[in-house]
Amino acid sequence: MYEVGHLCLEIWKETLVMPIRKRLVDLILQAVSDDRKDVAINDKKIIAGVIRSILQVSNGDFGLQPYVKYATYETTFYQQIFEQQLVARFNKETLLGCCSKSLLSSFSPSLYMEKIIEILAQEEERSDTYFNQVSVKKVIGICRDVLINEHKNWLEVACPEMIAAENTKDLRNMYLLLKPIPSGTQVMTREFESHVKSKGFASISNLNGDNIPALFVENSIQVYQKYSKMKSEVFEDDVDFTHAFDKALQSVINSKDSTKTPKAPERLARFTDSLLRKSTKALSDRDLEKKLDEATIIFRYLEDKDMFQKYFSKMLANRLIMTTSSSMDSEEMMITKLKQACGYEFTSKLSRMFTDIGLSKELSTKYEEYMKKNNLPNLPVPMTPLILGAAAWPLSMPQSTSQEKNTNETKFILPRDLQPCIDGFEKFYGDTHNGRKLSWLFHLSNAEVRLSYLDKPYVINLSTHQLAILLNLQHKDSITLDLIATDTGLKNNLDFYTLYDDDAKLIAKGDLHERCWCEKPQSWRSDKLILLYEVREGVEEKSFGLQVAKMVGFPEHLLLDAKNVLEQLEAGNSVDEELKRRLKSATSLEESKKVLSV
Repeated sequence: MYEVGHLCLEIWKETLVMPIRKRLVDLILQAVSDDRKDVAINDKKIIAGVIRSILQVSNGDFGLQPYVKYATYETTFYQQIFEQQLVARFNKETLLGCCSKSLLSSFSPSLYMEKIIEILAQEEERSDTYFNQVSVKKVIGICRDVLINEHKNWLEVACPEMIAAENTKDLRNMYLLLKPIPSGTQVMTREFESHVKSKGFASISNLNGDNIPALFVENSIQVYQKYSKMKSEVFEDDVDFTHAFDKALQSVINSKDSTKTPKAPERLARFTDSLLRKSTKALSDRDLEKKLDEATIIFRYLEDKDMFQKYFSKMLANRLIMTTSSSMDSEEMMITKLKQACGYEFTSKLSRMFTDIGLSKELSTKYEEYMKKNNLPNLPVPMTPLILGAAAWPLSMPQSTSQEKNTNETKFILPRDLQPCIDGFEKFYGDTHNGRKLSWLFHLSNAEVRLSYLDKPYVINLSTHQLAILLNLQHKDSITLDLIATDTGLKNNLDFYTLYDDDAKLIAKGDLHERCWCEKPQSWRSDKLILLYEVREGVEEKSFGLQVAKMVGFPEHLLLDAKNVLEQLEAGNSVDEELKRRLKSATSLEESKKVLSV
Protein backbone atom coordinates (compact mmCIF):
# COMPACT_ATOMS: atom_id res chain seq x y z
CA MET A 1 0.00 0.00 0.00
CA TYR A 2 1.48 3.38 -1.07
CA GLU A 3 0.73 7.00 -0.42
CA VAL A 4 -0.73 8.93 -3.37
CA GLY A 5 2.60 10.43 -4.45
CA HIS A 6 4.41 7.13 -4.29
CA LEU A 7 1.56 5.47 -6.16
CA CYS A 8 1.95 8.00 -9.00
CA LEU A 9 5.66 7.25 -9.26
CA GLU A 10 4.96 3.54 -9.29
CA ILE A 11 2.43 3.96 -12.16
CA TRP A 12 4.98 6.13 -14.02
CA LYS A 13 7.58 3.42 -13.70
CA GLU A 14 5.34 0.50 -14.68
CA THR A 15 3.45 2.11 -17.56
CA LEU A 16 6.16 4.33 -19.11
CA VAL A 17 9.69 3.53 -18.00
CA MET A 18 9.60 -0.26 -18.04
CA PRO A 19 8.14 -0.71 -21.56
CA ILE A 20 10.67 1.63 -23.20
CA ARG A 21 13.62 1.17 -20.81
CA LYS A 22 15.93 -0.47 -23.37
CA ARG A 23 15.43 2.16 -26.07
CA LEU A 24 15.48 4.92 -23.45
CA VAL A 25 18.80 3.83 -21.97
CA ASP A 26 20.32 3.29 -25.42
CA LEU A 27 19.40 6.82 -26.47
CA ILE A 28 20.78 8.30 -23.25
CA LEU A 29 24.10 6.47 -23.53
CA GLN A 30 24.41 7.33 -27.22
CA ALA A 31 23.88 11.00 -26.45
CA VAL A 32 26.53 10.86 -23.71
CA SER A 33 28.92 9.11 -26.13
CA ASP A 34 28.31 11.80 -28.76
CA ASP A 35 29.03 14.48 -26.18
CA ARG A 36 32.32 12.71 -25.37
CA LYS A 37 33.23 12.82 -29.07
CA ASP A 38 32.53 16.56 -29.19
CA VAL A 39 29.35 16.07 -31.23
CA ALA A 40 26.99 18.97 -30.61
CA ILE A 41 24.20 18.02 -28.18
CA ASN A 42 21.25 20.40 -28.02
CA ASP A 43 19.20 18.58 -25.41
CA LYS A 44 21.66 18.07 -22.52
CA LYS A 45 19.12 19.29 -19.98
CA ILE A 46 16.54 16.81 -21.28
CA ILE A 47 19.02 13.93 -20.99
CA ALA A 48 19.97 14.95 -17.48
CA GLY A 49 16.28 15.32 -16.58
CA VAL A 50 15.44 11.81 -17.81
CA ILE A 51 18.28 10.30 -15.76
CA ARG A 52 17.13 12.23 -12.68
CA SER A 53 13.57 11.00 -13.22
CA ILE A 54 14.80 7.39 -13.15
CA LEU A 55 16.64 8.18 -9.93
CA GLN A 56 13.55 9.85 -8.46
CA VAL A 57 11.47 6.81 -9.28
CA SER A 58 14.11 4.64 -7.63
CA ASN A 59 14.16 6.69 -4.44
CA GLY A 60 10.44 7.42 -4.30
CA ASP A 61 11.38 11.08 -4.17
CA PHE A 62 8.01 12.78 -3.86
CA GLY A 63 8.54 14.91 -0.81
CA LEU A 64 7.57 12.18 1.70
CA GLN A 65 9.71 9.50 3.24
CA PRO A 66 9.05 6.09 1.64
CA TYR A 67 9.09 2.83 3.46
CA VAL A 68 12.63 1.51 3.97
CA LYS A 69 11.90 -1.70 2.07
CA TYR A 70 10.49 0.26 -0.87
CA ALA A 71 13.49 2.61 -0.97
CA THR A 72 15.97 -0.26 -0.96
CA TYR A 73 14.12 -2.01 -3.75
CA GLU A 74 13.85 1.07 -5.98
CA THR A 75 17.56 1.98 -5.59
CA THR A 76 18.31 -1.42 -6.97
CA PHE A 77 15.92 -0.66 -9.84
CA TYR A 78 18.01 2.39 -10.89
CA GLN A 79 21.17 0.37 -10.83
CA GLN A 80 19.65 -2.47 -12.82
CA ILE A 81 18.08 -0.54 -15.69
CA PHE A 82 20.62 2.29 -16.09
CA GLU A 83 23.86 2.18 -14.13
CA GLN A 84 24.80 -1.37 -15.12
CA GLN A 85 24.33 -0.49 -18.80
CA LEU A 86 26.35 2.70 -18.33
CA VAL A 87 29.30 0.85 -16.82
CA ALA A 88 29.14 -1.95 -19.38
CA ARG A 89 29.29 0.40 -22.37
CA PHE A 90 31.93 2.68 -20.88
CA ASN A 91 34.75 0.38 -21.97
CA LYS A 92 38.28 0.64 -23.30
CA GLU A 93 37.24 1.17 -26.91
CA THR A 94 35.14 4.16 -25.90
CA LEU A 95 38.07 5.83 -24.14
CA LEU A 96 40.45 5.15 -26.96
CA GLY A 97 38.06 6.97 -29.24
CA CYS A 98 39.12 10.13 -27.41
CA CYS A 99 42.78 9.21 -27.18
CA SER A 100 43.78 6.89 -30.02
CA LYS A 101 46.40 4.17 -29.84
CA SER A 102 48.63 6.06 -32.24
CA LEU A 103 48.71 9.09 -29.94
CA LEU A 104 49.40 6.91 -26.90
CA SER A 105 52.41 5.35 -28.58
CA SER A 106 53.80 8.74 -29.64
CA PHE A 107 53.28 10.58 -26.34
CA SER A 108 56.16 11.14 -23.93
CA PRO A 109 55.33 10.35 -20.29
CA SER A 110 55.13 14.07 -19.56
CA LEU A 111 52.72 14.86 -22.41
CA TYR A 112 50.76 11.68 -21.82
CA MET A 113 50.09 12.63 -18.20
CA GLU A 114 48.97 16.11 -19.21
CA LYS A 115 46.58 14.61 -21.75
CA ILE A 116 45.15 12.09 -19.28
CA ILE A 117 44.57 14.80 -16.67
CA GLU A 118 42.70 16.79 -19.30
CA ILE A 119 40.57 13.75 -20.26
CA LEU A 120 39.76 12.97 -16.62
CA ALA A 121 38.74 16.57 -15.95
CA GLN A 122 36.44 16.56 -18.98
CA GLU A 123 34.93 13.19 -18.07
CA GLU A 124 34.32 14.26 -14.49
CA GLU A 125 32.62 17.46 -15.62
CA ARG A 126 30.47 15.51 -18.09
CA SER A 127 29.53 12.90 -15.52
CA ASP A 128 28.57 15.58 -13.00
CA THR A 129 26.22 17.03 -15.62
CA TYR A 130 24.36 13.79 -16.28
CA PHE A 131 24.82 11.26 -13.48
CA ASN A 132 24.52 11.05 -9.71
CA GLN A 133 27.70 10.92 -7.60
CA VAL A 134 27.70 7.15 -7.21
CA SER A 135 27.76 6.72 -10.97
CA VAL A 136 30.39 9.47 -11.36
CA LYS A 137 32.81 7.59 -9.10
CA LYS A 138 32.35 4.40 -11.08
CA VAL A 139 32.90 6.13 -14.43
CA ILE A 140 36.06 7.91 -13.24
CA GLY A 141 37.29 4.64 -11.73
CA ILE A 142 37.02 2.97 -15.14
CA CYS A 143 38.92 5.87 -16.72
CA ARG A 144 41.78 5.53 -14.24
CA ASP A 145 41.95 1.79 -14.66
CA VAL A 146 42.13 1.95 -18.47
CA LEU A 147 44.23 5.07 -18.98
CA ILE A 148 46.52 4.99 -15.94
CA ASN A 149 46.74 1.60 -14.28
CA GLU A 150 47.41 -0.26 -17.53
CA HIS A 151 50.27 2.16 -18.28
CA LYS A 152 51.61 2.45 -14.71
CA ASN A 153 54.83 0.53 -15.37
CA TRP A 154 55.60 2.80 -18.31
CA LEU A 155 55.14 5.87 -16.12
CA GLU A 156 57.21 4.42 -13.26
CA VAL A 157 60.19 3.91 -15.57
CA ALA A 158 60.26 7.67 -16.10
CA CYS A 159 59.92 8.43 -12.38
CA PRO A 160 63.65 8.24 -11.35
CA GLU A 161 64.63 10.72 -14.05
CA MET A 162 61.88 13.12 -12.99
CA ILE A 163 62.92 12.84 -9.33
CA ALA A 164 66.60 13.40 -10.15
CA ALA A 165 65.75 16.47 -12.22
CA GLU A 166 63.29 17.61 -9.52
CA ASN A 167 60.71 18.22 -12.23
CA THR A 168 57.94 19.30 -9.90
CA LYS A 169 55.34 19.78 -12.64
CA ASP A 170 55.65 16.23 -13.99
CA LEU A 171 55.96 14.76 -10.49
CA ARG A 172 52.82 16.59 -9.45
CA ASN A 173 50.93 15.18 -12.46
CA MET A 174 52.23 11.67 -11.80
CA TYR A 175 51.21 11.88 -8.15
CA LEU A 176 47.69 13.03 -9.05
CA LEU A 177 47.30 10.16 -11.51
CA LEU A 178 48.84 7.35 -9.43
CA LYS A 179 47.58 8.28 -5.97
CA PRO A 180 43.97 6.95 -6.46
CA ILE A 181 45.35 3.59 -7.67
CA PRO A 182 46.05 1.04 -4.90
CA SER A 183 49.82 0.98 -4.19
CA GLY A 184 50.22 3.39 -7.08
CA THR A 185 52.88 5.61 -5.47
CA GLN A 186 55.22 2.95 -4.06
CA VAL A 187 57.89 3.54 -6.70
CA MET A 188 57.57 7.31 -6.34
CA THR A 189 58.01 7.24 -2.57
CA ARG A 190 61.02 4.94 -2.85
CA GLU A 191 62.70 7.17 -5.43
CA PHE A 192 61.89 10.30 -3.43
CA GLU A 193 63.44 8.83 -0.29
CA SER A 194 66.57 7.79 -2.19
CA HIS A 195 66.92 11.25 -3.74
CA VAL A 196 66.60 13.07 -0.41
CA LYS A 197 69.21 10.75 1.11
CA SER A 198 71.62 11.38 -1.74
CA LYS A 199 71.30 15.16 -1.51
CA GLY A 200 71.49 15.07 2.28
CA PHE A 201 74.66 12.98 2.44
CA ALA A 202 76.27 15.23 -0.17
CA SER A 203 75.48 18.34 1.87
CA ILE A 204 77.10 17.15 5.11
CA SER A 205 80.02 15.12 3.79
CA ASN A 206 83.53 16.57 3.83
CA LEU A 207 82.62 19.49 6.06
CA ASN A 208 85.61 21.64 6.92
CA GLY A 209 86.31 25.01 8.41
CA ASP A 210 86.28 26.61 11.83
CA ASN A 211 82.60 26.04 12.57
CA ILE A 212 81.62 22.54 11.46
CA PRO A 213 78.62 22.30 13.87
CA ALA A 214 77.03 25.38 12.29
CA LEU A 215 77.72 24.10 8.78
CA PHE A 216 76.21 20.73 9.69
CA VAL A 217 73.00 22.27 11.01
CA GLU A 218 72.68 24.87 8.25
CA ASN A 219 73.23 22.34 5.44
CA SER A 220 70.85 19.85 7.03
CA ILE A 221 68.20 22.55 7.41
CA GLN A 222 68.60 23.57 3.77
CA VAL A 223 67.92 19.97 2.71
CA TYR A 224 65.00 19.79 5.14
CA GLN A 225 63.40 23.02 3.94
CA LYS A 226 63.86 22.30 0.24
CA TYR A 227 62.37 18.81 0.25
CA SER A 228 59.79 19.57 2.90
CA LYS A 229 58.46 22.24 0.54
CA MET A 230 58.53 19.73 -2.31
CA LYS A 231 56.70 17.19 -0.16
CA SER A 232 53.99 19.73 0.63
CA GLU A 233 53.52 21.38 -2.74
CA VAL A 234 53.98 18.36 -5.00
CA PHE A 235 52.80 15.46 -2.85
CA GLU A 236 50.29 17.30 -0.64
CA ASP A 237 51.99 16.10 2.57
CA ASP A 238 50.90 12.59 1.70
CA VAL A 239 51.46 10.14 4.57
CA ASP A 240 53.64 7.80 2.50
CA PHE A 241 55.82 10.63 1.21
CA THR A 242 56.07 12.16 4.69
CA HIS A 243 57.26 8.83 6.05
CA ALA A 244 59.81 8.50 3.23
CA PHE A 245 61.02 12.07 3.82
CA ASP A 246 61.43 11.55 7.57
CA LYS A 247 63.22 8.25 7.03
CA ALA A 248 65.67 9.85 4.60
CA LEU A 249 66.41 12.81 6.91
CA GLN A 250 66.91 10.48 9.84
CA SER A 251 69.47 8.46 7.87
CA VAL A 252 71.32 11.61 6.83
CA ILE A 253 71.43 13.29 10.22
CA ASN A 254 72.43 10.13 12.09
CA SER A 255 75.08 9.07 9.59
CA LYS A 256 78.31 7.77 11.12
CA ASP A 257 81.91 8.46 10.23
CA SER A 258 84.74 5.98 9.89
CA THR A 259 84.72 5.45 13.67
CA LYS A 260 81.11 4.23 13.47
CA THR A 261 80.12 7.02 15.84
CA PRO A 262 77.28 9.45 15.01
CA LYS A 263 78.45 13.05 15.09
CA ALA A 264 75.04 14.72 15.07
CA PRO A 265 74.39 14.82 18.87
CA GLU A 266 77.66 16.59 19.63
CA ARG A 267 77.47 18.89 16.62
CA LEU A 268 73.93 19.94 17.44
CA ALA A 269 74.84 20.54 21.09
CA ARG A 270 77.81 22.69 20.08
CA PHE A 271 75.65 24.61 17.64
CA THR A 272 73.11 25.47 20.34
CA ASP A 273 75.97 26.34 22.68
CA SER A 274 77.29 28.87 20.17
CA LEU A 275 73.81 30.41 19.92
CA LEU A 276 73.20 30.64 23.66
CA ARG A 277 76.69 31.76 24.67
CA LYS A 278 77.69 35.41 24.91
CA SER A 279 79.22 36.62 21.68
CA THR A 280 80.34 39.81 20.01
CA LYS A 281 78.01 38.91 17.13
CA ALA A 282 74.76 38.72 19.06
CA LEU A 283 71.64 37.74 17.15
CA SER A 284 68.35 39.56 17.42
CA ASP A 285 65.64 37.81 19.42
CA ARG A 286 63.80 36.93 16.22
CA ASP A 287 66.88 35.49 14.51
CA LEU A 288 67.87 33.60 17.64
CA GLU A 289 64.45 31.97 17.94
CA LYS A 290 64.61 31.03 14.26
CA LYS A 291 67.98 29.35 14.78
CA LEU A 292 66.72 27.53 17.87
CA ASP A 293 63.70 26.32 15.90
CA GLU A 294 66.07 24.95 13.28
CA ALA A 295 68.08 23.20 15.98
CA THR A 296 64.86 21.68 17.34
CA ILE A 297 64.01 20.35 13.88
CA ILE A 298 67.35 18.55 13.71
CA PHE A 299 66.85 17.32 17.28
CA ARG A 300 63.60 15.59 16.31
CA TYR A 301 65.51 13.42 13.85
CA LEU A 302 68.24 12.38 16.31
CA GLU A 303 68.21 8.69 17.15
CA ASP A 304 70.47 9.04 20.19
CA LYS A 305 68.75 11.88 22.00
CA ASP A 306 70.33 10.79 25.29
CA MET A 307 73.78 11.48 23.85
CA PHE A 308 72.63 14.97 22.84
CA GLN A 309 71.30 15.51 26.35
CA LYS A 310 74.69 14.53 27.75
CA TYR A 311 76.54 17.09 25.63
CA PHE A 312 73.87 19.77 26.00
CA SER A 313 73.69 19.49 29.80
CA LYS A 314 77.47 19.80 30.14
CA MET A 315 77.55 22.89 27.95
CA LEU A 316 74.55 24.36 29.75
CA ALA A 317 76.30 23.77 33.07
CA ASN A 318 79.38 25.54 31.77
CA ARG A 319 77.35 28.53 30.60
CA LEU A 320 75.48 28.82 33.87
CA ILE A 321 78.55 28.42 36.06
CA MET A 322 80.78 30.73 34.04
CA THR A 323 77.88 33.20 33.49
CA THR A 324 78.47 33.12 29.76
CA SER A 325 74.81 32.69 28.75
CA SER A 326 73.66 35.44 26.44
CA SER A 327 70.23 35.45 28.09
CA MET A 328 68.43 33.30 30.63
CA ASP A 329 65.25 33.82 28.62
CA SER A 330 66.95 32.27 25.61
CA GLU A 331 68.10 29.33 27.71
CA GLU A 332 64.57 28.75 28.97
CA MET A 333 63.24 29.07 25.42
CA MET A 334 65.52 26.26 24.26
CA ILE A 335 64.54 24.06 27.21
CA THR A 336 60.86 24.65 26.40
CA LYS A 337 61.39 23.64 22.78
CA LEU A 338 63.16 20.45 23.87
CA LYS A 339 60.33 19.71 26.30
CA GLN A 340 57.74 20.12 23.55
CA ALA A 341 59.73 17.81 21.30
CA CYS A 342 60.62 15.10 23.82
CA GLY A 343 58.54 15.50 26.97
CA TYR A 344 59.04 16.69 30.54
CA GLU A 345 61.18 13.77 31.69
CA PHE A 346 63.84 14.56 29.10
CA THR A 347 64.28 18.13 30.38
CA SER A 348 63.62 17.63 34.09
CA LYS A 349 67.32 17.78 35.03
CA LEU A 350 67.88 20.78 32.80
CA SER A 351 65.02 22.61 34.51
CA ARG A 352 66.48 21.67 37.88
CA MET A 353 69.75 23.33 36.89
CA PHE A 354 67.91 26.61 36.35
CA THR A 355 66.22 26.22 39.71
CA ASP A 356 69.58 25.71 41.43
CA ILE A 357 70.94 28.93 39.94
CA GLY A 358 67.97 30.87 41.28
CA LEU A 359 68.25 29.26 44.72
CA SER A 360 71.99 30.03 44.81
CA LYS A 361 71.27 33.73 44.38
CA GLU A 362 68.82 33.60 47.28
CA LEU A 363 71.39 31.71 49.35
CA SER A 364 74.04 34.37 48.67
CA THR A 365 71.66 37.02 49.97
CA LYS A 366 70.97 34.97 53.09
CA TYR A 367 74.72 34.52 53.63
CA GLU A 368 75.24 38.28 53.59
CA GLU A 369 72.41 38.70 56.11
CA TYR A 370 73.93 35.92 58.23
CA MET A 371 77.30 37.70 58.34
CA LYS A 372 75.71 41.00 59.34
CA LYS A 373 73.54 39.36 61.96
CA ASN A 374 76.52 37.61 63.57
CA ASN A 375 78.84 40.64 63.23
CA LEU A 376 81.30 38.65 61.14
CA PRO A 377 84.16 40.49 59.39
CA ASN A 378 83.94 41.07 55.68
CA LEU A 379 85.49 38.43 53.47
CA PRO A 380 89.02 39.22 52.24
CA VAL A 381 87.79 38.44 48.74
CA PRO A 382 84.13 38.84 47.70
CA MET A 383 82.63 35.66 46.32
CA THR A 384 79.42 34.39 44.77
CA PRO A 385 78.84 30.71 45.59
CA LEU A 386 76.72 28.38 43.46
CA ILE A 387 75.13 25.47 45.33
CA LEU A 388 74.35 22.85 42.71
CA GLY A 389 72.55 19.55 43.24
CA ALA A 390 74.73 16.57 42.40
CA ALA A 391 71.79 14.64 40.90
CA ALA A 392 71.00 17.25 38.25
CA TRP A 393 74.38 18.68 37.31
CA PRO A 394 76.85 16.74 35.11
CA LEU A 395 79.80 17.66 37.30
CA SER A 396 82.48 15.63 39.04
CA MET A 397 85.73 16.08 40.87
CA PRO A 398 88.81 16.28 38.62
CA GLN A 399 90.79 13.07 38.29
CA SER A 400 94.49 12.98 39.04
CA THR A 401 96.98 11.63 36.52
CA SER A 402 99.36 10.52 39.23
CA GLN A 403 99.91 6.93 40.26
CA GLU A 404 98.81 7.51 43.84
CA LYS A 405 96.64 4.67 45.12
CA ASN A 406 94.98 6.44 48.02
CA THR A 407 92.67 8.68 45.99
CA ASN A 408 91.64 9.41 42.43
CA GLU A 409 90.83 13.05 43.12
CA THR A 410 93.21 15.92 42.51
CA LYS A 411 94.29 17.26 45.91
CA PHE A 412 94.12 20.95 45.11
CA ILE A 413 95.45 23.28 47.80
CA LEU A 414 93.46 26.50 47.89
CA PRO A 415 95.49 29.75 48.15
CA ARG A 416 95.59 31.12 51.69
CA ASP A 417 93.88 34.35 50.63
CA LEU A 418 90.77 32.39 49.63
CA GLN A 419 90.54 29.90 52.48
CA PRO A 420 88.56 32.20 54.85
CA CYS A 421 85.87 32.55 52.19
CA ILE A 422 85.42 28.78 52.05
CA ASP A 423 85.52 28.27 55.82
CA GLY A 424 82.97 31.01 56.49
CA PHE A 425 80.47 29.77 53.93
CA GLU A 426 80.79 26.15 55.04
CA LYS A 427 79.93 27.15 58.61
CA PHE A 428 76.90 29.14 57.43
CA TYR A 429 75.70 26.31 55.20
CA GLY A 430 76.15 23.73 57.95
CA ASP A 431 74.13 25.85 60.38
CA THR A 432 71.25 26.35 57.93
CA HIS A 433 71.24 22.97 56.13
CA ASN A 434 71.74 20.25 58.66
CA GLY A 435 73.06 16.96 57.25
CA ARG A 436 74.14 18.27 53.87
CA LYS A 437 77.71 18.12 52.64
CA LEU A 438 79.47 20.50 50.28
CA SER A 439 82.01 19.31 47.72
CA TRP A 440 83.96 22.23 46.27
CA LEU A 441 84.67 22.07 42.54
CA PHE A 442 87.56 24.50 42.41
CA HIS A 443 88.47 23.47 38.87
CA LEU A 444 85.17 25.04 37.73
CA SER A 445 85.50 28.27 39.72
CA ASN A 446 87.02 31.38 38.22
CA ALA A 447 88.49 34.63 39.45
CA GLU A 448 88.95 38.15 38.17
CA VAL A 449 92.47 39.37 38.92
CA ARG A 450 93.87 42.88 38.50
CA LEU A 451 97.52 42.96 37.36
CA SER A 452 99.39 46.05 38.55
CA TYR A 453 102.99 45.05 37.85
CA LEU A 454 102.80 46.04 34.17
CA ASP A 455 103.05 49.51 32.72
CA LYS A 456 99.29 49.87 33.11
CA PRO A 457 96.66 47.85 34.98
CA TYR A 458 94.90 44.92 33.36
CA VAL A 459 92.06 42.70 34.56
CA ILE A 460 92.21 39.04 33.59
CA ASN A 461 89.88 36.09 34.10
CA LEU A 462 91.52 32.96 35.47
CA SER A 463 90.45 29.63 36.83
CA THR A 464 91.19 29.07 40.51
CA HIS A 465 93.92 26.59 39.51
CA GLN A 466 95.53 29.19 37.26
CA LEU A 467 95.29 31.78 40.01
CA ALA A 468 97.03 29.45 42.46
CA ILE A 469 99.89 28.98 39.98
CA LEU A 470 100.22 32.69 39.29
CA LEU A 471 100.24 33.59 43.00
CA ASN A 472 103.43 31.54 43.35
CA LEU A 473 105.16 34.26 41.32
CA GLN A 474 104.29 37.10 43.71
CA HIS A 475 107.82 37.69 44.99
CA LYS A 476 109.98 36.04 42.33
CA ASP A 477 110.39 35.93 38.59
CA SER A 478 110.80 32.15 38.37
CA ILE A 479 109.89 29.08 40.37
CA THR A 480 110.45 25.36 39.95
CA LEU A 481 107.60 23.13 38.86
CA ASP A 482 108.17 20.89 41.86
CA LEU A 483 107.61 23.77 44.24
CA ILE A 484 104.42 24.77 42.41
CA ALA A 485 103.19 21.19 42.64
CA THR A 486 103.87 21.20 46.37
CA ASP A 487 102.15 24.54 46.99
CA THR A 488 99.10 23.88 44.81
CA GLY A 489 98.71 20.10 44.75
CA LEU A 490 98.42 20.24 40.95
CA LYS A 491 100.77 17.42 40.13
CA ASN A 492 101.16 16.68 36.43
CA ASN A 493 98.65 19.45 35.73
CA LEU A 494 99.07 21.56 32.57
CA ASP A 495 96.95 24.55 33.54
CA PHE A 496 100.00 26.81 33.35
CA TYR A 497 99.93 26.40 29.57
CA THR A 498 96.81 28.53 29.45
CA LEU A 499 98.60 31.40 31.17
CA TYR A 500 100.14 32.19 27.80
CA ASP A 501 97.79 34.04 25.48
CA ASP A 502 98.04 35.88 22.18
CA ASP A 503 97.21 39.11 24.02
CA ALA A 504 99.09 38.50 27.28
CA LYS A 505 102.25 36.47 27.91
CA LEU A 506 102.16 35.96 31.68
CA ILE A 507 104.31 32.89 32.28
CA ALA A 508 106.27 30.49 30.14
CA LYS A 509 108.42 27.45 30.67
CA GLY A 510 112.11 28.20 30.52
CA ASP A 511 115.11 29.62 32.36
CA LEU A 512 116.31 33.19 32.62
CA HIS A 513 119.98 32.17 32.55
CA GLU A 514 120.08 29.05 30.42
CA ARG A 515 118.88 28.72 26.86
CA CYS A 516 117.19 25.34 26.86
CA TRP A 517 114.46 25.80 24.26
CA CYS A 518 113.43 22.93 22.01
CA GLU A 519 111.09 22.79 19.04
CA LYS A 520 108.45 20.69 20.79
CA PRO A 521 106.99 21.49 24.24
CA GLN A 522 107.03 17.81 25.18
CA SER A 523 110.84 17.76 25.01
CA TRP A 524 111.59 20.90 27.03
CA ARG A 525 114.39 20.29 29.48
CA SER A 526 113.63 23.18 31.80
CA ASP A 527 111.88 22.51 35.10
CA LYS A 528 111.01 26.14 35.82
CA LEU A 529 108.25 28.61 35.15
CA ILE A 530 109.28 32.18 34.44
CA LEU A 531 107.20 35.33 34.75
CA LEU A 532 107.03 37.35 31.51
CA TYR A 533 106.17 41.03 31.28
CA GLU A 534 104.61 41.52 27.91
CA VAL A 535 101.20 42.48 26.53
CA ARG A 536 100.55 42.50 22.80
CA GLU A 537 100.65 45.97 21.29
CA GLY A 538 97.29 47.30 20.18
CA VAL A 539 95.28 45.80 23.05
CA GLU A 540 93.12 48.80 23.89
CA GLU A 541 90.83 47.18 26.41
CA LYS A 542 92.03 47.10 29.98
CA SER A 543 90.69 43.59 30.47
CA PHE A 544 91.02 40.34 28.65
CA GLY A 545 90.29 36.70 29.33
CA LEU A 546 92.50 33.66 29.20
CA GLN A 547 91.09 30.23 28.49
CA VAL A 548 89.52 29.47 31.82
CA ALA A 549 89.61 25.89 33.07
CA LYS A 550 90.62 24.56 29.67
CA MET A 551 93.85 22.74 28.93
CA VAL A 552 95.44 23.57 25.60
CA GLY A 553 98.76 22.79 23.95
CA PHE A 554 101.60 25.28 24.01
CA PRO A 555 101.40 27.61 20.96
CA GLU A 556 104.37 27.02 18.68
CA HIS A 557 105.01 30.74 18.30
CA LEU A 558 105.64 30.89 22.06
CA LEU A 559 109.04 29.31 21.53
CA LEU A 560 110.23 32.07 19.22
CA ASP A 561 108.61 34.96 21.13
CA ALA A 562 109.88 33.93 24.55
CA LYS A 563 113.29 32.98 23.18
CA ASN A 564 113.71 36.39 21.57
CA VAL A 565 112.74 38.13 24.82
CA LEU A 566 115.30 36.17 26.83
CA GLU A 567 118.08 36.54 24.27
CA GLN A 568 117.61 40.29 24.09
CA LEU A 569 117.56 40.58 27.87
CA GLU A 570 120.76 38.56 28.19
CA ALA A 571 122.46 40.58 25.44
CA GLY A 572 121.54 43.80 27.22
CA ASN A 573 120.35 45.55 24.08
CA SER A 574 119.43 49.17 24.68
CA VAL A 575 116.27 48.62 22.71
CA ASP A 576 114.96 46.52 25.58
CA GLU A 577 115.75 48.93 28.43
CA GLU A 578 112.03 49.56 28.92
CA LEU A 579 111.38 45.85 29.23
CA LYS A 580 114.24 45.46 31.73
CA ARG A 581 112.85 48.39 33.72
CA ARG A 582 109.51 46.61 34.01
CA LEU A 583 111.25 43.52 35.35
CA LYS A 584 113.04 45.46 38.05
CA SER A 585 110.08 47.63 39.09
CA ALA A 586 107.46 44.88 39.20
CA THR A 587 105.35 45.07 42.36
CA SER A 588 103.96 42.16 44.35
CA LEU A 589 100.79 40.49 43.18
CA GLU A 590 99.59 40.70 46.79
CA GLU A 591 98.95 44.35 46.14
CA SER A 592 96.65 43.47 43.24
CA LYS A 593 92.96 43.50 43.85
CA LYS A 594 91.48 40.01 43.37
CA VAL A 595 87.78 39.44 42.96
CA LEU A 596 86.82 35.78 43.25
CA SER A 597 83.67 34.45 41.63
CA VAL A 598 83.19 30.82 42.65
